[in-house]
Amino acid sequence: MFYSRLKWGVACLLISCFAVSQTSYAIDLPVGSAVDVTLVDSVSSQYARKGSTVFGKTISDVKSKDNQVVIAKGSDVQITISDVKHKRGHDTAGFLQLDGATTTASDGTLVHLGLQYQDGKVKQRPTFGTVLLSILGVGLVLVPFGLFVKGDDAYIPSGTKIRASIQG
Repeated sequence: MFYSRLKWGVACLLISCFAVSQTSYAIDLPVGSAVDVTLVDSVSSQYARKGSTVFGKTISDVKSKDNQVVIAKGSDVQITISDVKHKRGHDTAGFLQLDGATTTASDGTLVHLGLQYQDGKVKQRPTFGTVLLSILGVGLVLVPFGLFVKGDDAYIPSGTKIRASIQG
């Protein structure tokens, strides 16, 4: 009688283990695999704030080595704005940097993506000719007009495609 109950208990345990392994399988996330993302929102250095989130969507399925979809096409992606510089006076353009993102795998696991994208112009050094003209006095007449030149806001339009990769 004891052995029949033991056999019955072992059989139930094996069946329950098999059922659990079939319903909650471990996803094989291919670390380093490319994940193409398109921005849903546009971003401007005029309104963006460091640490804010921008939203995107995956462009295609990401599959594991055994050809299972681990991140489905159209999955939501949350992208972090890591740096913002607003445009300022005399020829200082705005700057935006997106760095890091997260999405959800098909089993609900949070997946961290390595992502870097930036937009903005680096202020250029004056050329030798500009310096020479300034020295010769022509610049004294034109300098006041330069005060009205302002840099542009950095802008990343919606629909921009960004390549990210799965982080370990």
